[in-house]
Amino acid sequence: MDFLLIAVPLSYFALKKETNFLKLLGIKKIPVKELIIKSLQIFAVLFIASIALSYLFNLINLNDLNKVTEKVLQLRQGTQAILIYLLIARVLTEEIFFRGFLAPRIGAIYSSIIFALFHFAYGSIAEMLGAFILGLILAAAFQKNKNLLPNIGAHWIYNLVAVTLM
Repeated sequence: MDFLLIAVPLSYFALKKETNFLKLLGIKKIPVKELIIKSLQIFAVLFIASIALSYLFNLINLNDLNKVTEKVLQLRQGTQAILIYLLIARVLTEEIFFRGFLAPRIGAIYSSIIFALFHFAYGSIAEMLGAFILGLILAAAFQKNKNLLPNIGAHWIYNLVAVTLM
């Protein structure tokens, strides 16, 4: 699946004979200090939104995030290579595809819906709703910063913190 998340944008740009596909995907140089600050700012918004969503899901009795926790704990008990791959490579491919490629072409809402559907494998409605909201936040951050690298940094930190807290 991850291969497709990279292959689709690359094929699209190849067909259009675009050679500056990294720039078109929003991957641009950024000073390290600025990258760290922007990544942490986006992470903070994601983390606060996640806490608010968890609280809301508990209030309306829709919190089935234990399904996500079970899957992540299974991964943590298995080989660490898979978990590391998912934390690093999956985040990279998701940001490139959903924010760098899809969002500018079909909009933040539709790319976030597809991002949420991509999280269906966890079997959690709360996870899908959360992925939709967090996808909107990441799409808005990408639109504001015009650079995908802070999104990648924030998404990495978010997933690392989430897995660590489980």
